[in-house]
Amino acid sequence: MNGYLGIRAGLALGICLALAGGAAADWDSVALSDSVVSFGTVTTGETSSVQLSVDNQSSEPVQITAVGFTGSAFSTDLGLVEIPPMTSEPFYVYFYSDQNVDFTEFLQVEIEGGTRPLIAEVSAEAHHPGTYYSATQNLWAEDLKTALTNIIDGHTSLGYTPARDQMYGNIDNHDGYVTCVYTGRSAYFSTRAGATANNFNCEHTWPQSFSDELEPMRSDLFHIYPSDITANSMRANLDFGIVTTPTWSVGGSKLGYDATSQQVFEPRDVHKGNVARTHFYYIIRYDGNYNEYISPAKMEAHFRNWHVSDPVDSLEALRNEDIYALQNNRNPFIDHPAFADRISSFFGTAVRALDPEIAAAPAEIDMGTVGYSLTVHYYIAIANSGDDSLTVSSISSTDPDFSVGTSSLGLAPKTYAYVRVSYTSGSAETSDSTTVLISSNDADESLIGVPVTVQVADLSGVEPGRPDEAAFYLLQNSPNPFGARTTIAFGLAGASEVSLSVYNTRGQLVSRLIQGEEMGPGRHSVVFETGDLPSGVYFYRLRAGDRADTGRMVLLN
Repeated sequence: MNGYLGIRAGLALGICLALAGGAAADWDSVALSDSVVSFGTVTTGETSSVQLSVDNQSSEPVQITAVGFTGSAFSTDLGLVEIPPMTSEPFYVYFYSDQNVDFTEFLQVEIEGGTRPLIAEVSAEAHHPGTYYSATQNLWAEDLKTALTNIIDGHTSLGYTPARDQMYGNIDNHDGYVTCVYTGRSAYFSTRAGATANNFNCEHTWPQSFSDELEPMRSDLFHIYPSDITANSMRANLDFGIVTTPTWSVGGSKLGYDATSQQVFEPRDVHKGNVARTHFYYIIRYDGNYNEYISPAKMEAHFRNWHVSDPVDSLEALRNEDIYALQNNRNPFIDHPAFADRISSFFGTAVRALDPEIAAAPAEIDMGTVGYSLTVHYYIAIANSGDDSLTVSSISSTDPDFSVGTSSLGLAPKTYAYVRVSYTSGSAETSDSTTVLISSNDADESLIGVPVTVQVADLSGVEPGRPDEAAFYLLQNSPNPFGARTTIAFGLAGASEVSLSVYNTRGQLVSRLIQGEEMGPGRHSVVFETGDLPSGVYFYRLRAGDRADTGRMVLLN
């Protein structure tokens, strides 16, 4: 067998091979019911679920010791439970996301006594409800900005006077009251004349002078709000920012200087998210930038923070609906705030960073107790759940008594492979350990260490692992790969009740070659005829008394 198996979810996922001569769990197979799980098309903002199971088709209970995903879009209710013999443990995998993109992650389930984690590739295509934002599906950076511009461009322009009439009388009028977005002061009116009488006017969150008071920018309801005249005057055309030295403060809004001594205006907390989303909209709608401002990069950093700290509330969502009824366009960042996460820069060119994302399972390995002069294996699953190729430049063991099957490997996005860790015991009782070091081009986790431990002891009183008349052993089938038939040979140390069965990669029984037959010591062989079985990987399981072993074979029709 190769030192690593290049696998994309589906090959040999479920079979946990017994450690030869060791105290492995007594099972025929333990498997996930599915190795490739697709949720299909699901709706963002809603939780979807798929039911799976861990199938224990053996005569011994097995213990789940760890469960996890390589990302955060999927979750599961599978616990660290013991699964009784010949039963299945059903569980659900859940998906939730606010991003309308495709997701692929890997479910990792570790079984006590197994030689590899069980892996399932899990995917979902998340779509926003309705068709308004369909053109943004799976888009990022400049592509997403362009798609959003095309969606909201060409809105119905009301003109400045009608827009203000709608603002005072409808959009920002609640039960007859209009509230200043900066000071929180409210007054009872519904007309422009009423606004003047109550010292209110129209605040352009994006200063109208920046666009030379031209239409449709000047009357776009998404960036005009009612304001106390004094507060509007204080804001002027200043950059938004965090005031550390105030010179004016009313209702939570401040005028003053930030930590760099730049004069800035800071809106009250309940309006900060509105300011951020207004600017995001304005730049997308008019394909603009922040160049009229003094410190655009600093402004955008504040806006991203405010976008999160002051999320969309019911009044802002209602305002979006009311404007849509008048202007026939929407603010995407009110409808789907997560769009901002896929746009790395509003004031400059947005670039999508494609990065590899490594995950290794298990986090640590206990090879258990093995007998003398045996070679045992464990397989570490290394997954790349990122969007760029993962280069594992080095895989090494800190103790030369442990070896790894390959010193490097490459993984395309959304794939994984098993890497074999081997240990050969000596002829004395001991405790041994190493750390498998995995170096890669994942910038966030460039070095992973997986601790490995093993115990060596005299388990049987006979020398195991030797293919002669005195040992229990299972040989590689021959030929392998094979076609219509192959021969499986094994040896018994003494008279035993023997069973020999063949399973597919899902742990399903496909053939019983020997079932509970009393057989004497020595070498035996049996011919496996495949019939109409499809090509693929199969496992053959030998049980003789309290000893068991498993082999892997490949059928090529």
